[in-house]
Amino acid sequence: MSTLISQDPAFRARIQASFDKQELMSILGASILHMALDAVDIALLPKPSVSQQHGFVHASAVAPAAGERAVAWGRVIKARRTLTLTQTEVFSETAGEKRLVAPLTAILMTIEGRDGEAD
Repeated sequence: MSTLISQDPAFRARIQASFDKQELMSILGASILHMALDAVDIALLPKPSVSQQHGFVHASAVAPAAGERAVAWGRVIKARRTLTLTQTEVFSETAGEKRLVAPLTAILMTIEGRDGEAD
């Protein structure tokens, strides 16, 4: 089901528009690789503006990481009306090899339909 939804142009446009509103994603140079109803993959190419003094991607951007790019995949574990449990893993990639650099579990709050919030 999520594959069909992820191919829906309106769904893809809504997700991309929300992502584009996050100026930090632009500053970091992040881009969406894949999106589905219950998943999203985001890539970040290392560059001096997101690196610390030793050349690693700075922890405030993702996690201390070296490589050709950092890729984060996020998945919905359990979605409810107001709260959603998610899991993310960030990998450093070099020559097709992946190395886990940061695991994350988060609880997100749905704000759709609340006064003053559009997305």
